[in-house]
Formats: sequence, C-alpha cells, structure tokens
Amino acid sequence: MRPIFLHFVTFRFVLYYLIAYFLSSMLSNMVLDLDRSISMDATAIRENLMHEIERVKQVAIDIEFNHDYALGSSLVPQTQNKSQNRDLILDVAIQNAVEGSQYVAGISRKQWLLDNVAWFGYLIYLMPWALVIHMLWYGWPASKVYHQFLIGDPSSPELRHLARQRILGLSKIGMIHGCILSLVLGSAQWICEFHFLPYSQDRWFLIPLSAISFALAFGALIMGLFDPLILSLVPKLCQDDELYQSRSESWFPGIAFRIRLMIASGIVLPFLILFLSQLIYSPTIRSFVAWLVRGDFDPISLSHMIPEILHAGLGFFVLMISLIIGVVLGRGILRSLAAPLQSLAERMDRVRSGDFSQRTSVLANDEIGRTKSHFNSMVTGLRQRNFLEDSISRYVGPEVTSHLLDTGHLKLGGKETEVAILISDIRNFTRLSEKMEPSELMNLLNEYFAVIVTEIQAQGGVVNKYIGDSVLAIFGAPLPQLHSADRAVRAALAMQMKLNEWNLKRKQNGLLTIQTGIGVHYGPVVVGNIGSRNRLEYTVIGDTVNVASRIESMTKVLGANIVISDVVEKLTTEEVRSSVRLKAFHNLKMKGKSSLTKLWGIYPRKN
Repeated sequence: MRPIFLHFVTFRFVLYYLIAYFLSSMLSNMVLDLDRSISMDATAIRENLMHEIERVKQVAIDIEFNHDYALGSSLVPQTQNKSQNRDLILDVAIQNAVEGSQYVAGISRKQWLLDNVAWFGYLIYLMPWALVIHMLWYGWPASKVYHQFLIGDPSSPELRHLARQRILGLSKIGMIHGCILSLVLGSAQWICEFHFLPYSQDRWFLIPLSAISFALAFGALIMGLFDPLILSLVPKLCQDDELYQSRSESWFPGIAFRIRLMIASGIVLPFLILFLSQLIYSPTIRSFVAWLVRGDFDPISLSHMIPEILHAGLGFFVLMISLIIGVVLGRGILRSLAAPLQSLAERMDRVRSGDFSQRTSVLANDEIGRTKSHFNSMVTGLRQRNFLEDSISRYVGPEVTSHLLDTGHLKLGGKETEVAILISDIRNFTRLSEKMEPSELMNLLNEYFAVIVTEIQAQGGVVNKYIGDSVLAIFGAPLPQLHSADRAVRAALAMQMKLNEWNLKRKQNGLLTIQTGIGVHYGPVVVGNIGSRNRLEYTVIGDTVNVASRIESMTKVLGANIVISDVVEKLTTEEVRSSVRLKAFHNLKMKGKSSLTKLWGIYPRKN
C-alpha cells in the first residue's frame, strides 16, 4: 500500500494547495490588470508630452511676444498645419519612449517584468514551491503515523501527539503561507514597477489591493479545502481515548474566525474590486471625476454622459446595498452562531471544574437551541450523579466510591491482599449509654467520630464501617499503599492525641469524657463486596480482622490505650519508633486463639 506521504500529503494536500494558489493568483492578477496592458501606457505618455508641449509653446509665445524672437524646430519636418506639426512631434516622441523602454504593446506589466527582470521571475516561480516543500516537511509526522496505521504497526504516543499537532496546524500554515506570498510578491512587484516601468498613480493602491486579495482568497480556499480533509484524517491518528482529549495541541480556525474570513473574502473584497475597477478603468467615471475636481464642465459632453453616469451610479448603489446586506447578515450569523457556542464552551469549562449550577438559556428550536437543551439535561444528570456520589461516599468512604466509579466493579466477591486493620472502641460504652438520652448519645458519638475520622483519613486510611461505638479502618485498600502498617500506627497516635484535647474541652465545660482502646494488626484479608445482588457492602473479611478486634479488647486488660501486634511492631519504621515508647507483653492468651501471643503497647513520648 502506498505511504500516506505519497497518497495523502503529496497528492491531496499539495493538490489543494496548488489549486488555492492558482485561483488566488488569477484573482490577484485580475485586480492588478483588469484591462490594463503596457500599450495603455502610450496614452499616459501622450498626455504627459502634450502637457509639456503646451508648456513649451506658452514659453515660446512669451519669448516671441516679449523679445520679438521666433523659435523653430528642426527635429521634425515643418508643415503648414500647426496641429499636424504637433501630432507628428507627439508620434515621434511616443515611438521613441516606447522603443527605448522595450515595451511590447498588449502584454501585461507583470509579464514584462517576468521577461526582463531575472530575480523577479525567480522569486515568482521558486517561492511557492519552497513553501510547498515546507508544508510537506511539516506534515511528514502525520504521514508516518497514518502509514503505520494502514499497515497495522503501532506508533508511539509522542509521535501521534506530534502528528495530530502538525495535521491540525496545516490550515494555519497554509494561511501563513498566503500572507508571506502576498507580502513578498506584492512588495517585489511594487519595487520593480517603481524602478523599471512608468508608475501611474493608480498602481499605488492597486498592488496592495492585489496582495490583500491574494492573501484573503488563498486563506479562505486553504481553510475550505483543508479542514474537511484534516477532520477526516485526525481520528486515524488517535488511539484509545486520545480522540476525546482536550484539543489544545494546535490552533484550529474557530467558527468566528471562519465567518469573519468569509465576510472579508466573499463580500467586502469583491465590492472593493468592482468599485475600484469602475472608478479606475471607466472613462466616463474618470472624466466625470476629473470635471468635478478641475471644475471645467462641458455641458454638451456631460449631457451625453448622463445615461452612463446614472447606470454607473445604479451599479454602485446595488453594490453598496449588497455590501450592507452581506455584512449585516454575516454579523448576524456570527452573533447567533459563534457567540452562543463560545458562551456554551465557557459554561462547559465551569462544569468540568465542578460547578454544576451552570445553565444556559434556550431561545430557539434550531441546532444551537437543541445543543443548549442537551447541555442543560447533561448538567442536571451530572448534578444528580455528583449528589449520589457524595451521598454514597459518606456511607462507604470517598476512596471506595472513587474505586467503584473508576473500575465499575459491583460484583459479589473480592480479591486477597495484605492490609493494616485499625479498630477503635469506646470503653464502658454500655454504662455510659445508660446515663444519657438516646439523642444525647447520638450527638456524643457524632462529635467523637468527627474528631477521630479526620486523623484516619489524613494518613490515607479508609473508614470501612461504624459498629455502634466502634470504628473499623483499613490501610492499604482499595488502593495499595506503601508502609500501610506505619500509617495505621501514626493514625492511632493522632487519634489518641485529638481525643485527649477533646476530653479536656468537655471537662472544662462540665461534660462527660470518654476513653478508647485502639488495636492495630497487619495481615492478609479478602477485600470486596459481600451481601446479595440487591444489597451490597464493601468490607474486609479474614482472620486479620478478628485478631485486630481481639487486640483492641486487650487494651483495657493491659492498661494501654494503643496496642499493636508483633507483626505491626516489626513493620514500624524507625521514624515512628523514635517518637514513642514500646512496651512488650509476652505470652498472652487471646480469646479464640490456642497459641500464646506477643503484643506491644505504644505510649507517646513526653516532650
């Protein structure tokens, strides 16, 4: 199969590039040489010579009148008819001027420059091809990625990113090429005509207008020809979710830019070309303007020109009305299409940032109105989803919620892993609950859980469940963590410190204080969903959980608020050891265990 470099880039993009260049050059040449050729310059030369002859004639008359001295000429044969004499002088002067300038009647000024100025010809012919070669080099990564796509070879993400960046920038590169060509070639022709050809005043703005016409036409054609091909090619340069990522890789012409370019190239530019062509090349209009400027009206000639003047005025009026309609219509399309889409994009950015209060007005039943309506429905769904996610995370924890949303795993069962289990329990809770009303007890538990849960989450732990006055926290699931046993010990120490501060405030206010016991163990468990299809619970199952519960129950017997297993003590880092005192308890008999166990009490060091 032929590579993309030959099939797409070399053929289609270059073909479209050359078509745009050809059509834009034709428009530029029409603006510059609508009906003008070198032969027309003879008229300008004749007018200048007649002006000079009249000036010399007046000088001769003055000399003859004031000094009584007659001047004659031997350059041309004398005749009895002075008018015939003057015409003969003009014909000889014009012939000498034309032959001396090497003009060829009928050829355009640009063609004369191409034939007689070597560097101008090289610039005209070679510069477009140099820019074509630059475009080929610019699109080479895209051709390579697409060729690999055609033959089934994988490509690297970096190369695909560069390919998308380059292919999306082809329209921009083409429009930049058009600006470069118009600026360089227009400046070159302006300089050449100024030095090598009689430079009439209308050329002062015809050459810039020609350059602007080329730039606008070339940019509009490039955008119209390239964009559909680019948008069909980009999906082939993406894999997985790359197509749905943010398109900030390269500049791509937006709707507002396209509409403005359409107005400039399709409405304003044609009006200027037609208006200036009539103003410059219509003898009637030029004569009429000259009469207005000089004030030498000829009533008889003017009466014969009135129909032509009215016809030209009618044409100008129609052009002006068409220009106004086109600009107003383009502006209306811009405001009714680009502005709502821009506002909608800004609201989408706010929604992406988490602001689900955004809504947009639906004013019509067109494509924009339906898009806005779908946006409002989408935001409503996202708001409900966010509410459900927040509500669920309060029951099973934000980590579990995020894990379920990311993996979509809602099946019964789980996987085996090693985690650290922390269990905290309020001592003498039964006796405490007998002294308090249920509502007061509920408020007490809520305040207590708010104090300790914050410290658990600060160390990356997940509060799996509340069992009455007990808390079961997991370190190392659902997402794996480094030093999970160390994190559990840090959380236990922070919980005890916060509890002491909370008890001190309650004691100062004359309220009851509480004491807790915390047990920490590390080992294998099964983490997953348990229950039925209609009611699931994300939890941990295994002997490690039972041992952690037994260790917590030993805190009151051993007289330590925090007790850890021998496994946790071995996994604790030196950084944690340096901030606490460890006390070993040997040969302990725990409920449900036949063998003796070694536990460790943890006591914070006093400063």
